[in-house]
Amino acid sequence: MQTSRIALIGLPGLLTDILAASLVNESDLDVRTYDEGLETLDAQTRASCDLFITSADSASLVAVAGRELLLANPTALIINVSASGRSGELIALEVMCRPLGEVFPEKILSVARNPSRFT
Repeated sequence: MQTSRIALIGLPGLLTDILAASLVNESDLDVRTYDEGLETLDAQTRASCDLFITSADSASLVAVAGRELLLANPTALIINVSASGRSGELIALEVMCRPLGEVFPEKILSVARNPSRFT
């Protein structure tokens, strides 16, 4: 069985304790805790973990730091847990494939000029 590396990053103390206690006894998980946020992780940690669990109030912080982290480690997942610990969001890179219909020069120009319309 392959071991998954989990990083608990910058979580409030009680939330860290609860998550660590529920994960640490699982033989297929290697759980590490880090006091600082996503943006402070070293390159080795960014590249070697499978799951990052954090609790950032700012969605923009998670978006920027998370994007950098996922570009360095595309198969990793990030769970951003709310401050209350009751809800969260999963952040991951996703491959996108959307049908364009008939492809002709005008369609290609439209995609080139306004790509967000097609995502």
